[in-house]
Amino acid sequence: MFIRYPSWNWIVLGLVFLIVNGEGRGVEVDSMACEGMAERPLNLPRNEDRVHDQFFLNNGVQVILVSDPTADRAATAMDVRVGHFSDPADFPGLAHFCEHMLFLGTEKYPDENSYSDYLEAHGGRTNAYTSTESTNYYFDVMHEHLEGALDRFAQFFIAPMFTESATDRERKAVDSENAKNLQSDGWRILQLTKSLAASEHPFHKFGTGNAETLKNLPGCDQSLRNALLQFHAQYYSASIMKLAVIGSQPIETLREWVVEKFSPIVNRYTEPPHETFIQSLGADAPPAFPPANLGKVVNIIPVKDLRELRLLFVVPPLRTLYKSQPERYLGHLLGHEGNGSVLSYLKQLDLASGLVAGLSHSSPDFSILMVGVDLSEEGLKRWKEVVEILFEYIAMMKASGPKQEIFEEIQLMGRTEFHFKDKSRAQDYVGFLATSMQRYAPEDVVSGAYLLEEYQPNVIQDFMNRMIPTNLLVLLVAKDFEEEQLQFEEEPWYKTQYAARPISKEEMKQWSTSSTRSELFTPAPNEYIPEKLDVKAPVEGVPTGDASRDVAPTLIKETPLMMVYHKHDSLFNLPKANIFLAFVTPKAYESPRAAVCTNLYVKMLEDHLMHKIYDAEVAGLQFRLRNSWNGVVIEVSGFDEKLRHLAMNIVGNMTSFRPDEGRFNVIRESTERSLRNFAMAQPYEVLGYKREELLTQTVWDYKLQINAVAELSYDDLFSFCNVLFEHVHIKIFAHGNLFKEEAEEFSEEVSLAFSGSKALPQSMIPERRVVKLPSQQSFVHRMETLNPANKNSGYLQFWQVGPETAPSNGLLDVSVQILREPAFDTLRTKQQLGYIVFTSALSSNGIQGLRLIIQSSVADGEYLEQRAVGFLEGFASTLNDMDDETFGKHISAVIAKLEQKDDKLSQESARHWSVIKANKDRFDMRKREVQFLRSLTKPTLIEFFRDHFTTNGTKLATLSLQLYGGECDITKPASLRPAEPSAEEVGATAIEVSKEAAVAVQLPPRVEIDDPVRFRRSHGLFPNYS
Repeated sequence: MFIRYPSWNWIVLGLVFLIVNGEGRGVEVDSMACEGMAERPLNLPRNEDRVHDQFFLNNGVQVILVSDPTADRAATAMDVRVGHFSDPADFPGLAHFCEHMLFLGTEKYPDENSYSDYLEAHGGRTNAYTSTESTNYYFDVMHEHLEGALDRFAQFFIAPMFTESATDRERKAVDSENAKNLQSDGWRILQLTKSLAASEHPFHKFGTGNAETLKNLPGCDQSLRNALLQFHAQYYSASIMKLAVIGSQPIETLREWVVEKFSPIVNRYTEPPHETFIQSLGADAPPAFPPANLGKVVNIIPVKDLRELRLLFVVPPLRTLYKSQPERYLGHLLGHEGNGSVLSYLKQLDLASGLVAGLSHSSPDFSILMVGVDLSEEGLKRWKEVVEILFEYIAMMKASGPKQEIFEEIQLMGRTEFHFKDKSRAQDYVGFLATSMQRYAPEDVVSGAYLLEEYQPNVIQDFMNRMIPTNLLVLLVAKDFEEEQLQFEEEPWYKTQYAARPISKEEMKQWSTSSTRSELFTPAPNEYIPEKLDVKAPVEGVPTGDASRDVAPTLIKETPLMMVYHKHDSLFNLPKANIFLAFVTPKAYESPRAAVCTNLYVKMLEDHLMHKIYDAEVAGLQFRLRNSWNGVVIEVSGFDEKLRHLAMNIVGNMTSFRPDEGRFNVIRESTERSLRNFAMAQPYEVLGYKREELLTQTVWDYKLQINAVAELSYDDLFSFCNVLFEHVHIKIFAHGNLFKEEAEEFSEEVSLAFSGSKALPQSMIPERRVVKLPSQQSFVHRMETLNPANKNSGYLQFWQVGPETAPSNGLLDVSVQILREPAFDTLRTKQQLGYIVFTSALSSNGIQGLRLIIQSSVADGEYLEQRAVGFLEGFASTLNDMDDETFGKHISAVIAKLEQKDDKLSQESARHWSVIKANKDRFDMRKREVQFLRSLTKPTLIEFFRDHFTTNGTKLATLSLQLYGGECDITKPASLRPAEPSAEEVGATAIEVSKEAAVAVQLPPRVEIDDPVRFRRSHGLFPNYS
């Protein structure tokens, strides 16, 4: 697989194209307002119909405005060109800490919750992240409330408060965020790689921060806050800010608002700090990885049972080469999975199961190209041979030199992707624009990531020539190293155990090969590249444009074997389509053994097909195969011309495919490790699965699945494949640039492929029924972590409401809308219980309820439940005091979310497919919920809330799940707790919470669950809604 964008830039702190030459719509703007831009309009896709306007404010902020009259949501992003590379030595993590603090009050809006409350009341969301060189803030909101949100958002960059109380409190939040990451192998390996860089280079730094790095210096109680104020004053300058805004208003209105609200940002004439640092030192600038730090093999012990090989090549900076993107050429070849590729050959040798290649880090002074390999058990033993094979492929690339026909194929696909790209969500688009303004010339902000405009073979060759052993870090990640006698060191921030040594002379000689074995060769021309990109004419009599949004898919075929749904797109008007297929079979999940067999069948089928159909992925087609509780699901999407061909390449192999014994051993072992690794996942993820297991009639404990896969033989799987589709029911949904007749023809091809299967009788169709919790009863299930090094505890509470109906959906959605922000503010921001605090509605198999999650490094599950229940008890009285205007705003916010338009074809397709797949002919559920909400009264909501979510509620039916971290004693619940927050720390939430909400409460009696299976069997079940 080829990595398009730097993968390490995806791990951020806080939380994841040919010039058009005037095609698309641009705006003639005041040349004084956008100096140098009027003659260089934005390169926009051909299908872009939104008005774009790019200019500089007088203070230097670069701005892109997008006017979309059809948009029902507005969004804004600000990217500030400073990140943790600029942290002062005394305060690692200060840039990240500053990001947190900006949300907590400004001089114009001093209430800590003013910004978040405004967004929450108007259906909005907000977040931010800090990377190495940028900090990015963003929000979205109902389009008619954009101006108020902009005014509050702008104050972040004009006059933040940075109060003393918030400074101390948010320091704990950063520490909690860091604690969440300490047992994450992704974070651990990233920080270890950074620690291998030169200590004087900013890449070496620890960017998250924690309680120790962000504490006041000895003898100075205000040193942290003073450093924060100085950091903001020095770096939060208009000169390095990029602002993107999208709204439904005319460009003139958006411009007026932006000029008024963002012009007061002070321009301190700061230059991008890392670029300035490098330029100021010139030839004396410290390299991130000097020669002494390269040419090494590093053995790393992970938390999970991983077997990974990573080759990191340090190369010159790539940012100025975006018009040729040599890394894209190299990643395309090294990451290819078709015939002749490195991965295809490694699979033949049973040495690997996956490979990715591409750019993993990009800075103004250096870049890192990575090749990552998922090794098999044998591959780990023969890892030197794997490296040798990679270097043989590189030697072949060097010897043959860059090939223009390969570049032109990549160029063509970039151009096609750009001109026919889906319209992004407003929030995603402004984030893309704001970060792109930091990377590309003004005219290339939209197109720079896509279009390859210059073929530079000498540049490509130069980068190839730098892919040598002396310019390399080899990272070997495996639990197996725990048994080896190596001289381990400890990385200081995450305590990762590693052993580094120079590449030996023998290895250097072995990897400096100039020969290539015959099994390795460059890809053939891609047969999946689309040639016809025409949008089919609308169907006569069928609504088009916005009117088509309310048109449900049509059942065009129903036989004992299959049901086929179809909807022709006349809204998004792109040459794309989505096809979904569900193959329902009772064999797929009838036992833990069947579940793992189906899982292995799907993985081996994909493994078998990948070398044949990988080109489809390169050509803009996507496919996904997965097992489910009732069968196998296939999803294919992309340019419609060859989409059916791709789908039938997969479907046609489903019944005839027979697994290869060598690949079985590799994939079976990998699957077993994945199942075992689940116990090392984040506590809230483990609890989410446990909730499903406890409340669902058939969800197999992953431990049972581990035992089943460990005992499975090749003959067992072979026999299972012969009977998996003995009886089957098929559901198909075709949506997009496809006529009804094409969908019918496709269904006939699928029927033919499954002609040897019998139609599944209605009586044999699997059901997944949900446990019905008894009213006025509470249950609790406690678990200990299987990773003693993980000090994080988890708590998940689920209040069961019942079957999905328009009224219950509406009441639950409004409850969550009103609860979400006060719960976050009270439990996370004020009480500092944990970084992860999450409230949502949750529906499983047609039965829904309220879910509250907290993950904490300072308290155990019992104490977290006391706090959460205390909050809800106090909050119930808050609803009584809510004024009608506030209540109405919340109703409007929920309605706006329900009526939100799908931004792209895939969103609409997924929405319809969820209804079809669940056997529910309820395509109008959202509309019926809106009708209910328009007449909802506050007394009705209060009654619903008290009945379902308070300890004395007549319909209370709740399940508490608690996972105890490594520092907790499960025999002494509530023994790990933070110090009681002071009155100043607790403060008041946006909707004033009564005192009961700020303290822990005595929990009512609960029934303890010791045996999940017995618990399920001892309670009644809801009727089947799945």
